[in-house]
Amino acid sequence: MKTKNHFAPLLLLLVTVCYHTNVQAQFSRANVKVAYDEVSSSEQTKKNFTYKNLRLYPIRASKTFLKQSKNIGKYTPLKEALKSKKVVITEQSAPSNTANNRRRNVRRRNVRNRNTTTTTTQVRQRNNPQQIQQRQISYNRVQQRRGGGGSASVNNLFIENKSKDTLYLMAGEIVQGGKQDRVIAKDMVIPPNSGKINLSVFCVEKGRWRYTKSKNRDNFDGYYGVSSLALRKVVDTKQKQGEVWKEVDRSNGKNRVKSGTSAYTQQKKNMKFKGEYVQYHNFFKNKFKDKGDVIGVIVATGNKVVGCDMFASPQLFQTQYQNLLGSYINEAITDGAPVKVKETQVEKFMADLLDKELKNEKELKKRGKVFKSNGRKLHISKY
Repeated sequence: MKTKNHFAPLLLLLVTVCYHTNVQAQFSRANVKVAYDEVSSSEQTKKNFTYKNLRLYPIRASKTFLKQSKNIGKYTPLKEALKSKKVVITEQSAPSNTANNRRRNVRRRNVRNRNTTTTTTQVRQRNNPQQIQQRQISYNRVQQRRGGGGSASVNNLFIENKSKDTLYLMAGEIVQGGKQDRVIAKDMVIPPNSGKINLSVFCVEKGRWRYTKSKNRDNFDGYYGVSSLALRKVVDTKQKQGEVWKEVDRSNGKNRVKSGTSAYTQQKKNMKFKGEYVQYHNFFKNKFKDKGDVIGVIVATGNKVVGCDMFASPQLFQTQYQNLLGSYINEAITDGAPVKVKETQVEKFMADLLDKELKNEKELKKRGKVFKSNGRKLHISKY
């Protein structure tokens, strides 16, 4: 005769509670420490983590955190996936309204019929580069308000993972190609052999709405990197196309970047910007190599802390660090100043994040974001 195990439901409940408690305690004062001793203990250690307008403070995880992080799995970053052709990103055709399309076509024919006589002056005006750009910008804005056009959608792309890997995309990553360059709007985990999935994006090249001469015109084959902290903040907290364009214009203007299509990606083609970028990158690129307990960094420039990124495991941080480094460098070049930040400022920034904002995620959304997958916090950003 079988007897009921009255303790089984209680045991299951206890295990579930313990699991969720551990997940919630993942990012806490007990599990996460800023390595002040490595950065601020002397002028020499400060120099080890400081170059011109940029200082990075490593965030280290406790043994408990590291033990918990072992089961989160591996994620392939977008840059690697694009390079190895494991992922395909294409323009997304927007749903067309047949009746509306017919009416628009009739209006276009009527306009053409009324304007059969065109003067040389009118032809020159139509072909003026500034007027062409303005027409493209106006058209782009109309497409954005409508959610796209008959052939593509400004704020939506398709992404397809054709590999057996699990991919991880970050908000702020910029892909190049298609009808205009885009910045990814949200962190995402893309499962293996995913089929076509909607990818939310914002435009960072408002003066172009046409394909280039490349062979795979519809594809986004180019990976630019991660946008500056300032642009990432707009993407994460404001989620508005107009605000993204404003920040792109501001950043390009400050870096004296000239672009016929107002492309954010032109910054790395500017010789002065590119020269400074390479110097910063060479200094910081191997700074945390083989550091098995670093899960993120705090970013400082001038007399303030401008941001931080933390990940669910050291492995995830290592796969994303080189891409994120470009974001920090851009911030230092565009809006930075020689570092004079005080340790107390860094402490307050981190204390507010761990003690207040992570306990009230609505508050954190005003200054950053928490990305979760399967109930676990994978990536935390604060600006």
